[in-house]
Amino acid sequence: MKERGFYTNTPDNIHSYNKAEFAKSYGAILERLDLSPESKVLEFGAGKGAEAQHIREVFGAKVVETDATREAYKANPSPERGFVTAEYWRLPYADNSFTFIHCKDVLIHIQEKDKLLAEFRRVLVPGGTILLTTELAEGVTQDVEVLSNRVAPFVSFPATEKNYFYTTKRVFDNILERIGFKYKQKFEWTPSVQEKNWYDKERVVVLLESTKK
Repeated sequence: MKERGFYTNTPDNIHSYNKAEFAKSYGAILERLDLSPESKVLEFGAGKGAEAQHIREVFGAKVVETDATREAYKANPSPERGFVTAEYWRLPYADNSFTFIHCKDVLIHIQEKDKLLAEFRRVLVPGGTILLTTELAEGVTQDVEVLSNRVAPFVSFPATEKNYFYTTKRVFDNILERIGFKYKQKFEWTPSVQEKNWYDKERVVVLLESTKK
């Protein structure tokens, strides 16, 4: 099943690659991670590449970036990005290629979340980690738990929007267990109202660890 392209490079689209700016409050979370120049990082759903660049600059880590469309690269063209286009169900990397995956605000746009997470597990080394941010469970019920044990605010689209695929914590936990991930750490992140675009929405931010041997 191939997902429809979601991101567009138009100025009036809140999710436009051209409008995706780096949130300093999120940078503070990235700087708490156990990364180093020896880390091999996959930036999945790279967009403009701002977070990947921050990881390079702060940790000196090697980062490769991937997204579903070249529009993400056109918004910030640079050979340093090591940019490739790829579908979420077939990442163009060998098994055990990365020690860390960064996946920010992408999961909600993936219907087959198990296929994406299975690919993440495949390309991660044993014990590798993922920093994942997302919104979960909106539109399913008003009192359902999400990863942060509270209902996160709605994004500016209805749950029936074809490019948004919500899930509950229970379903997501079952996927994680089946694929082979466990929760390692949870981060609190409430972006400031001064931060641009959709960053003023609360986010669920968790670090997942691969359980494969």
